[in-house]
Order: sequence, then C-alpha cells, then structure tokens
Amino acid sequence: MEWPPEGHLAYFVLELVRELDVSGIEDTIQTDRREDEPYAREGRTDELPEEFQRRDARLRRIREAKAALEKEAAEARAAQLRELAANQQRLSTFRRASAPRKTG
Repeated sequence: MEWPPEGHLAYFVLELVRELDVSGIEDTIQTDRREDEPYAREGRTDELPEEFQRRDARLRRIREAKAALEKEAAEARAAQLRELAANQQRLSTFRRASAPRKTG
C-alpha cells in the first residue's frame, strides 16, 4: 500500500508540496517513513506513540517544545541585535574617521 493513501490529509499536503516544487521533499518523506517504522502496528504508522496518547502528556510535550523554540528564537534575536549594535558602532567610528576635518 502506498503511503499516504489517497484521501488522507498527508496525501493532499504532499500533492501541494509537489505542486510547489519544493526540493528535497522525497528525502523528507523517506525519513518520515523510517522514523514511523518503530511505531507501526499492523501496517499502520499514523498512530501516536504511547507517550503521546494521553492529552496531558501531549500538551506537556507541546509546551516544552514551544518553550524551547521560543528560547531559541529569543537567543537568535539577541544575537542579531548584538551584531546590529556592533555594525552601527563600526559605522559610527568609520564616519567619524572619514569626516572632513576643519583646518584653521
């Protein structure tokens, strides 16, 4: 049986991605299939692992993942701001150094 089966949400997503000509999607699909294999039961790979079957466990993991992503984004933004400040400092120094000097 070909995955995803026609009518499955993933089938429609895959069709949209193919229309968008996103490179590398086939590798991603193969990786997804390999990652799903340990959780397959009777040929099904769309069932949740036991650790995610309870709503509270899913919500906890989602919150943890969200917090990690927010932390990563904040760190990246802080790095951008530091780099921007350093660039502005260099530009300011350059402008002062290259400004015409008054003689007299």
